[in-house]
Amino acid sequence: MTLFSMDQMMPEMNGMEAAALIRQMDYTRPIVALTADALVGQAERFLQNGFDGFLSKPIQTVHLNALLHKFVKDAHAEAAEAARKETAAASAKAPLNNEANAEHQGIDDYFDNFMETSGINDKIRMDIVRNRKNVVREIADAIAANDLKAAQRHAHTLKGLVGTIGERDLFNLAEKTEMAFRAGLVPTELLEALGLEMERVLARLRKHLNEPDIP
Repeated sequence: MTLFSMDQMMPEMNGMEAAALIRQMDYTRPIVALTADALVGQAERFLQNGFDGFLSKPIQTVHLNALLHKFVKDAHAEAAEAARKETAAASAKAPLNNEANAEHQGIDDYFDNFMETSGINDKIRMDIVRNRKNVVREIADAIAANDLKAAQRHAHTLKGLVGTIGERDLFNLAEKTEMAFRAGLVPTELLEALGLEMERVLARLRKHLNEPDIP
């Protein structure tokens, strides 16, 4: 079983267009949409346009686990059973009041711990500090060039990155900024708030990584 994950927001062709092209090539195995959009009705749009599933960013492990269970479990029964036991062990360590949520919280804790201890989150933080530090300026340049699609893409990318490492305030601002661009608006006040919060986040990340402030 091959599980194909497709990012919705890509520079030249969006995920729906790419999925349609792949289906025209007689690809019949599962394709899952991976996107930072979490709008009501979005899942239905993907399911109607060639996708078999929908996964929003930042990834919630309960949703990832459900997709893997749906598309992979039957093809890899032994691995699925091992994952189930690992999930149960992680759940047992989670101090929860609601037994129904224990498994989900255990998975989330296990995944978050893995992201930190594996160094993946620090790689994302480093990417933000070194390669995305001027994103607000890049958004402003895109606006000056009357390219709101590029401005939206910059905000979308920032949203996905900072959401993964738990920077919720910046995530929310980037999400609102992206939505404004999508509606054809230039959100001046939002951009000012985005710039200020971006500087605060960069300062925290540089301190965490012991990374010098290089212009």
